[in-house]
Amino acid sequence: ELLYGGSYDLVTDNTIENARVITVGTGSDEKQYVLDSIEGAVTGSNVTEAVTVTLVYSLDEDENEVPDKYQATVSYKVEGGTFKEAEGTDKTTVTQTYNMKKWDEASKTWVDDPKKLENIPTPEAGTGYDPASGAWVGEEPTNDTIVEDGKEYTYKYGLKNLGLTIKYVDEDGEELQTATGRELLYGGSYDLVTDNTIEN
Repeated sequence: ELLYGGSYDLVTDNTIENARVITVGTGSDEKQYVLDSIEGAVTGSNVTEAVTVTLVYSLDEDENEVPDKYQATVSYKVEGGTFKEAEGTDKTTVTQTYNMKKWDEASKTWVDDPKKLENIPTPEAGTGYDPASGAWVGEEPTNDTIVEDGKEYTYKYGLKNLGLTIKYVDEDGEELQTATGRELLYGGSYDLVTDNTIEN
């Protein structure tokens, strides 16, 4: 009830605070929404006409009380290895979500809250891959890197070079000529007949 000449304060009476988060639907259709903005004055005095205050909400699927649209997602991928911090069955990808805005109690609005990368995952070489060959492809993420929504960082390992050595010896094992070597990557193949090594 708001009488002619009366006053109201939706902040002091906790109307705004109590309406910050609402749930809509039931069961599997239940969704959480978070107050995004307010249209109209939240306080008034000596009121002489009807007042409408509209509370505008945004979806909060992860239920962390921050509108999804104010969150940024960063992905890390590794080729030829895994991440120690990876969860689930896919150990080659880590996805992180950052809140890029925060609720300001004074203004009752969402304000920018820039973030830098945190908890950058640690890659480990997989079987057959050379740990020393690992490197970030393109930009290397650091704790000073500003978070960008949709940004993807990739770490890549190269296969181990097992090496193929061809020796030339007599029946007693004495070297007849200097051995030759070539690259042979883990999981690779070779054919000394087809490539005419034997023939030559």
